[in-house]
Amino acid sequence: MSTLIGYTTHYNDPTYDRINNPQRRSVAELLPCAVSWLDGGRTVRIEFSKNGISCPLADLSGVGIVESPFEREPNRAYVTNSDGSERFALMKPSEAGPDALFSDVYYVDGTLCFFLSGRFGDRRIECDATTGQLLKIVQVR
Repeated sequence: MSTLIGYTTHYNDPTYDRINNPQRRSVAELLPCAVSWLDGGRTVRIEFSKNGISCPLADLSGVGIVESPFEREPNRAYVTNSDGSERFALMKPSEAGPDALFSDVYYVDGTLCFFLSGRFGDRRIECDATTGQLLKIVQVR
């Protein structure tokens, strides 16, 4: 299995001061518009339809991605392989409610976690980063 090298996030305005945010742009406007890396000497670039949040997998075999975390469409969560192909996509659990949005992705205690926010509370979806098997759904708010 190949691994990604040189993981980079890309922004619509790469020179903008996102830390001080002098123009008071929204969080959505400050998010990356794409991510890229090298896989076997080839550049792989994932362009988000609007913006996104990403997290390289611990073994560097791919990337966890949440696209458009502040928009209903095309809000989605998935994991790519290092070659850019989709490994698996997550479905929103019905108990999260119809308005739930995938909002973040990162590791908690060594487990890849995707987060959902909605009217019926926030949920953490723990999954196996290799197979996509859901390990646990935890209500966190």
